[in-house]
Amino acid sequence: MPFLQTEYVSAAFCFIILFISFSVPPLLFFKLLGKNVFAHGISNYHKWDNAWAQLLFIWYFLLGQVIKVFLPDSSISPLGKHFELATLIVFGVHLVVGICAFIIGGYWRKFVNGEKAVLTEKNIKFRNTKFMKAGNVISYWPIYIIILIFITLFFNTRIDKAFCTVTIIYWFIWDYIPGLDVKHSWKTNTDLLSRTIIALGLFLAFIVYIQLFAVNQFSQIPQVVGGGKPEVTFLNISGGHHEAVQSMGIPALSSNGNDTNRFGPVSILLRTDNFLLVLNNHDTTSPITNASNVIQIRSDLVSGITFLKGGDTYSFPVNANK
Repeated sequence: MPFLQTEYVSAAFCFIILFISFSVPPLLFFKLLGKNVFAHGISNYHKWDNAWAQLLFIWYFLLGQVIKVFLPDSSISPLGKHFELATLIVFGVHLVVGICAFIIGGYWRKFVNGEKAVLTEKNIKFRNTKFMKAGNVISYWPIYIIILIFITLFFNTRIDKAFCTVTIIYWFIWDYIPGLDVKHSWKTNTDLLSRTIIALGLFLAFIVYIQLFAVNQFSQIPQVVGGGKPEVTFLNISGGHHEAVQSMGIPALSSNGNDTNRFGPVSILLRTDNFLLVLNNHDTTSPITNASNVIQIRSDLVSGITFLKGGDTYSFPVNANK
């Protein structure tokens, strides 16, 4: 069935986008960070290459765009909002203190008058204080970005924490955990049996990871972008089949007291050439796990599907996507 093939491609696309967005930036970040630490040490952070800090900003921007597209109805949890507010308050205080230091240290005079600026003894003395060297706002902005990234990932209502954690540390598991150095094991064990065992282990681990995505995260992504979260729709039922659909427990919408050919609301779980498998959202007393709440309707009974978004109605015939 072409529809199912399209669903597989869409699911793979969602997985690849989330996998790249969640796993590649932290891998590059820690590689760049480690390179700077080994080269200059933590005490000489002012000598570090700024590429790691720029990567953080790009990652934060990328996460915002990916979440906006693939998890449009997501939000930060109340606890996450508290952390976010606290971070912004600390940053605000830090920024105000930095502005005051900018003025007291004579940097404002330098900014306004350039080389003609005359620094006082107070300006020069303040510039050489430990407070001035340690409190530079510009040096600390990556830390605030890291905190915001953490809040975005782990306090989002639509991002599964287990999937997110495993994805972020995915490459570290294979490269840095003792006993799981896959590259070294592959190079040192050249016999067919050892490499077969390593390959099989990698394959099984990847299957478990895919299952984690399918069970915990895929259902949070709307179908409109290829996810598995059912959209609430209304079915346009062909004339003469209204009673058959009503007997399934799906009510007809009324207009001025008269029933229309539109039935629902329902969520489409599966659609094939022959039938639609829908969840009856009107029956709020039955849980989604209740088999009686999932209904199979023949495709020939349905003339179209209607989406309600933002108060507007979007309809298309059922044959449009076949």
